Amino acid sequence: MRLLHTSDWHLGHIFHGHAREEDFDAVLAEIVAIAQESRPDLIVHSGDLFHHSRPTIRAMACAMDTLIELAAIAPTVVLAGNHDSPHTSSSSAP
Repeated sequence: MRLLHTSDWHLGHIFHGHAREEDFDAVLAEIVAIAQESRPDLIVHSGDLFHHSRPTIRAMACAMDTLIELAAIAPTVVLAGNHDSPHTSSSSAP
């Protein structure tokens, strides 16, 4: 079984007053490319999708778009981290 593990994206983090959207876009594209190339059986994100418990709309859209791309490659599981909010991390699935 092939497993792709990713973690700690911290989307929405501003570093010393500098927005990092370009950095986030580049690394997320790289993660998707690695998944496409390696064709894992399962993808696991083990927490901290966002840097703040109330992410911006852009950060949420970026995360969801990337997770949808990853889920098209292999089943994708996301675990909540200490920066993630129960409101953005909960599932209504049974």
